[in-house]
Amino acid sequence: LPRLATNTANRPAAHLRRKVTRREHAAMPATMSKLASIGFGLVAVTAAAAANCPVDLAPYSSEANPFGWPLTPSDFKHTHPECWAEKYPHCAGNMQSPMDLDLANPDASCEVKFGAPGILTSKVEYPVLPSQTVMVSKYMRAAAVVGDLGKLHLQGPDGGQVEYLATGAYLTAGSLHTVNGAVADAELLIVHRPKDAVDEASGAVVLSMRFNVSADASRLFTQMGFSADGTPAKEGESWQAPESISLQQALEDALHGPVLSYSGSVPMPPCTENVQYLALTETRSVTAEQVEKLKEVLTTHAGGYTKRPAVARMPAGGACREVKADTAVIPHQHIKCPSASGLSAACWDSCAKSPINIESASTTMAGAGAQNATEMLAYRPTDHMTVSPSTYTLDVHGDFGGMMIQGRLFEATKLSIKAVAQHTIDGARHAGELVVHHSLFGERFGAGTATHRRRLNEVATATDDEAHSEAPPAAVDDGAAAATETEAPTGNAEEHAAPAGEHGAGHETIDSPREVMLSIPLKLGRENALLREFGLGNPSHRLAISHGNSYSLHGDVDLAAALKPSLSKGWYWYSGGPTAPDSCPEWGVKWMVFEEPLEVSLEQMNALKLPVSGMDSTRMPQVASAAVTKDSMPKGAVESGGWRSPAEECDSGMAQSPINIPTGSVNGTGTHNFLAKASWKPISGLRLMSVDTGLHFETN
Repeated sequence: LPRLATNTANRPAAHLRRKVTRREHAAMPATMSKLASIGFGLVAVTAAAAANCPVDLAPYSSEANPFGWPLTPSDFKHTHPECWAEKYPHCAGNMQSPMDLDLANPDASCEVKFGAPGILTSKVEYPVLPSQTVMVSKYMRAAAVVGDLGKLHLQGPDGGQVEYLATGAYLTAGSLHTVNGAVADAELLIVHRPKDAVDEASGAVVLSMRFNVSADASRLFTQMGFSADGTPAKEGESWQAPESISLQQALEDALHGPVLSYSGSVPMPPCTENVQYLALTETRSVTAEQVEKLKEVLTTHAGGYTKRPAVARMPAGGACREVKADTAVIPHQHIKCPSASGLSAACWDSCAKSPINIESASTTMAGAGAQNATEMLAYRPTDHMTVSPSTYTLDVHGDFGGMMIQGRLFEATKLSIKAVAQHTIDGARHAGELVVHHSLFGERFGAGTATHRRRLNEVATATDDEAHSEAPPAAVDDGAAAATETEAPTGNAEEHAAPAGEHGAGHETIDSPREVMLSIPLKLGRENALLREFGLGNPSHRLAISHGNSYSLHGDVDLAAALKPSLSKGWYWYSGGPTAPDSCPEWGVKWMVFEEPLEVSLEQMNALKLPVSGMDSTRMPQVASAAVTKDSMPKGAVESGGWRSPAEECDSGMAQSPINIPTGSVNGTGTHNFLAKASWKPISGLRLMSVDTGLHFETN
């Protein structure tokens, strides 16, 4: 056991690979427990620990996120990793990081085959970085340098070369990764993203190097401001690096040694399992004074330096996670879905048509040319609204008016606010998204056109039967239809249940009310007056939202005036689907995505304390199933069936309607009296329905 926990600096790779006996390995959990007692090692989840989970934390911070999100999660404590999965479902996954790189386990599934060392020496390009600002990352609990730090060239899963851009270097006291249970004194993590990635949050590659205390000072520590002499630690959260920073020089010797590669996760919430780690096994030297200065700075400005302990490579009752040695090949990075992550957007097995990344250069202009979206608006002030927190969004219900699209009135009865934007434009994702839900006038009173068409078919069938049997016509059972007269589904899973599936290739479709979604991005800045009117910024409403309680609002809200800064600018139109777990509507969901974001304060974003975080409720961009148009929409954009795209039958069919009836050419005259066959009666409670080709009345 002492040998397993000794400093591995300057040891040959053979030492790392040394097999231990099963008896020795069986005793390793005791060593890990001892490490846990001093802030490292594996932490068991217990009921007592869960009872001590921190509460009343802000959901987000404005710190730049290393893994591509526009906001950084902050609803967690580094000292309570056993609580993370309660709010971030991926943290309970089986591919979590950091991991103990256990190379001594005698189990056959744990074998690691080493190749020629130094595989990465020709793969990295980190130039010398002059005049860098070093800052404290509270999220990573590290001293960080961010920006364009260089490149990493690796082989993709299809055999082609992939260029990864280094976007941040994070120096932390106490290593995240362990090797054979041994904790190092510090670790450097260099985060990379694929150069051609559509979404920066879709995956990352992290190059890791560990440090151990010796008599030799670390040049990198000195360059970042942690000198080995008596210079005091930095007093502020950021400072100017005293020297140019050379990551290449810091890594040089370690790059010539072995490297271990494994698939893992973001090491902090949301713990998404889409990160590939390249861990250099050779450690570098650092003095105890340098490490202490780093610890002092992190304690002062990041709240400490203790982080999530390394998880075991071999889970209880399972096989070892795969670790490869001396390879520069990156496998496909698909987000894994643990059983506890059903609420996560990455794991929804449903209509995958929205959101999308809009490539502005690939859009087209439809119809007669550009149209100002404000010309379609028919919004009106409303003085009564109900605000309801849902699983993924904060929803505001009210009569906001509507918009007229190609002769069709779509009513706006709901507005949703979400942290972390769903749609991206040219890969840019904003801090939030505001969506106004519009449903076709008349359809929201019923269960959609399916009910209407079904009832018409029933009447037609009954009439046809009567014509052949001369029996009185059967009465239409309105009771079953009346039972469905509830508020139409609007895309949120908690409001209606629907079978999952893929639209087109395996996706089940449903016939639901036709909806047009108006999407506006939200960026961090000044407080937003409209969101303030909805209660975002009011302490009492913030408490209601966090507890899942609805509240009513009174006072005029003019949606048109509040949204005009965005609605008067450029926009895109496409046909997609819902952005919450749901089946694909037969008609689809039409989206108007606006370019100009509205400002919103961080405090207002933090009022959105909902059951699922903005990161976990955001699906990665889907491939657009139809053309995206700019400042315009195609002819028949809100029609359906043959009216949207005339079929050949409409031109060549022999039984088309309507017709001209030439009375002189009637084939014959019968004796039946039409009114004698009718059983009409006075009715009340008529309801006007808008369907494909006109207006219809229905009755309860």
